[in-house]
Amino acid sequence: METTTAQMTAPTGATEHDEVLEAGLRALDEALWQERAQLTMLALRAKVTQLVLAGDDRRWLERSVEDLGDTARLVRSADHEPAKLVRAIVRHLGLPTGSSIRDIAGELPDDWARRIRSHAAGFDRLTADIAAAEQESRHLAVGGLAAVRGMLVALTGTPEDSPTTYDQSGRAVTGDAHRIDGRI
Repeated sequence: METTTAQMTAPTGATEHDEVLEAGLRALDEALWQERAQLTMLALRAKVTQLVLAGDDRRWLERSVEDLGDTARLVRSADHEPAKLVRAIVRHLGLPTGSSIRDIAGELPDDWARRIRSHAAGFDRLTADIAAAEQESRHLAVGGLAAVRGMLVALTGTPEDSPTTYDQSGRAVTGDAHRIDGRI
């Protein structure tokens, strides 16, 4: 008869219920680590994009935004194994549907409760880091766009005076004395 990891680590006198829970918790722990690794990569990509925007280094902007988007798609397309495992453990523990990993931790022995709470805290930190980087990047991007718009207004006149169309050579069809006549 083959011995499983759960059977080897289960305390003497452990029931099949305990062994199943132990195996589920091990699988959940591994899946949560993998999900945290993906979110860590997303947080890194968000921070890199923020730094590129802050440094006004436009040569890396497109690449950093692409990397961020690719990583976000990877995270969104993940197989959601942790969610499946959480639902199974919730059912196993008899907790209400929709219970969180924090709810699960409240029902576990101390060693497992610490591990699961650590994951919850890690997710909190990562989501806060991602949200902060996203907010700062938006602020920088909007500020950058405003600066570009201000520069264009200074060069070409007020927004109301801005051309609405261009001819075949790329020159503005409408214009006034404040415009730089097609030299930019």
